[in-house]
Amino acid sequence: MSTRQELCARLGVQMLQWGQDVRSPAGNLLVKHGFSRISQPSLHKGSSRYRLNWQDRVVELHGFCAGLYGGGRPGFIYVRSNNLVRAYLGQESPLPGTYPTALLASDLDPLWRKAFVLARDEFLNWVDHYLGWRRRFLKSGVRP
Repeated sequence: MSTRQELCARLGVQMLQWGQDVRSPAGNLLVKHGFSRISQPSLHKGSSRYRLNWQDRVVELHGFCAGLYGGGRPGFIYVRSNNLVRAYLGQESPLPGTYPTALLASDLDPLWRKAFVLARDEFLNWVDHYLGWRRRFLKSGVRP
């Protein structure tokens, strides 16, 4: 990923795709891929969080944000509303819509640059893994 703007553009498009995957004629593709749907009526009416254990991390998706958390090291977060990408220093995923400033580390800060790049690349590797699975699943013609 060469620029922050390109990364945000890619993730913005991907979030739209995940939204379509939830409503796929083949069934909720996120759930079929292994995500747990976490309904949170007090959070945002009609919105859900989706969580997947992946390697030693957690991938979490929501209409507001997407990220990679845990594993004893900084994670990655993308916040769609303001095209924010940061290293995320908390071990637990944030509540969508609430992003504690103290847990967000900029890639412009030399102290956190390497952690950001590693977490970003790990998240993008998962995205590529999901897209490969999605392509194979839809091509197989498996239906609910």
